[in-house]
Amino acid sequence: MTPVQNMPAENTPEREAYYKATDAAYTMGYKIGRGSDPSTINDVCPRVATELVDASKAVCIDLNLFDPDKIMDTVKKYDKKALVLKHCSSNNRFQKDLDKKINDQDFPVRDLTLVNAEIGMYGTPRYVNMTSLTLVDSTFNGKMEEDLQGKDLVSLKVERCKVDRSFSGVIANSVLEVAGHNNLKKFTMREMSLLTGSDDKKVDWSKLPESLEYLNLSKTDVMNADFDGLMEKLPKLKNLKVFEMASCGLSDEHAQKLSKALQQSEVKHINLSGNPMSLSVNDKNVICGDYFEWSGAEINKMVTQGKTLQAQASKELNKDQLLKSGLLAAAAKSDNFEDSLKSLKAKGTYLSSQDYLAEQNDGNTIIQDLTKTRQLTSVFKPEYWLNPKEMQKVWDAVSDEGKGQLGPNGGKAAFQVRKNQVMMNAVRMATQAKSR
Repeated sequence: MTPVQNMPAENTPEREAYYKATDAAYTMGYKIGRGSDPSTINDVCPRVATELVDASKAVCIDLNLFDPDKIMDTVKKYDKKALVLKHCSSNNRFQKDLDKKINDQDFPVRDLTLVNAEIGMYGTPRYVNMTSLTLVDSTFNGKMEEDLQGKDLVSLKVERCKVDRSFSGVIANSVLEVAGHNNLKKFTMREMSLLTGSDDKKVDWSKLPESLEYLNLSKTDVMNADFDGLMEKLPKLKNLKVFEMASCGLSDEHAQKLSKALQQSEVKHINLSGNPMSLSVNDKNVICGDYFEWSGAEINKMVTQGKTLQAQASKELNKDQLLKSGLLAAAAKSDNFEDSLKSLKAKGTYLSSQDYLAEQNDGNTIIQDLTKTRQLTSVFKPEYWLNPKEMQKVWDAVSDEGKGQLGPNGGKAAFQVRKNQVMMNAVRMATQAKSR
């Protein structure tokens, strides 16, 4: 191996990582029939080595420079959770093996970013284990929803992406299909041309998941992409706390509809900067004026603040009030349903099977939403049940896939153990009542 400068000091974790990265770089040069440029390796490998050993950083890999097989093994060795890949391409003969490695359940990465990718979508599931997926400056040939079939995404971000000319669909609908398969907390579709120019194809905003807490559509042509459909959907996003639609070409003609939708929504913080309009909404933090976007830290703070206020409101309400207010249904679509169960239990109140199985305004039941948001482990804790028959009714309504959340073999054994505990508690309480 040709020695290069800027090598990490001896006896440091970075040095071992540096050697592995350098080996992957030289191997890539060999595989593609040309030698690797030592000066490029000298610049890139120290940075990669530092990222590999620092658990707080994502490791950024340019697939034009590193052998995918070796560098992915190195990513796995260092148990990296976040990975940025540049220049993925379905035309690359190494791409198939790369996708196979990433899809492996034992591969540690759960936060994946693709930059300058060219990916053909052929109905082969990709990146199914990710909880966060970011796609930037990339081109996709085919329907994204056919390949991006993971169901555990919490964050989805798509920026400056497009589909190949051979695909006649609306890219926004493909992205929204992916979003709709997951219980996203954060969703960004930014700097995108949402329409193809076909008048008979509208953006289907109904696919936006109701679990959303943050939505960013900045620098998109939403004013031409079924704006009315988006305004109709906003009030239905009961968990949405932060909404950004900066520099979207909105003007005063959109103000009335936007004001009405926001007033009816749960959104607390709205960024409309960069639009030639002025808007204020009662009890909402609305930002207009020159263009800007909130930082990640600011967004997290605003979302957390909204959750805290919702939790405080839940504690003060009884069961009927929680059901009528929609807070219980919103918690089922979010990730804090057990907080409501704890609050009710403290009041000596428990949910019935009817509460779980009654159809909500959106046509779903609470237990269906809890299944989607993977909160069944909390729901079926014995302390939240008084009657085993009621517990059984709700369990019977859970899909087979959902039951697996409790444990192997469809959760049968785990559920039976919990149900037996409820039965024992019921017998104990009945015995104590008779002895009084």
